[in-house]
Amino acid sequence: MALKYGCPMCERIIPLTFHHLIPRTTHDKPFNRDKIVTELNTGVWICRACHSGLHQIFDEETLAKEYYTFDLLINN
Repeated sequence: MALKYGCPMCERIIPLTFHHLIPRTTHDKPFNRDKIVTELNTGVWICRACHSGLHQIFDEETLAKEYYTFDLLINN
């Protein structure tokens, strides 16, 4: 797999990590049961600092319920 660079959140040109927009720990929760596998596995490549920051600010259920698209994340 090729390394990806250029964070769409902070715009720094550094290596990226994959952030699941709907955290894997919430895939079996009732509010996600109507979603298809491709929706559950959708994500965005962001830098480690932004990725860690999201998980420090928001718990996984909040990410799954309120910030399940990149537009929702970036507009917050």
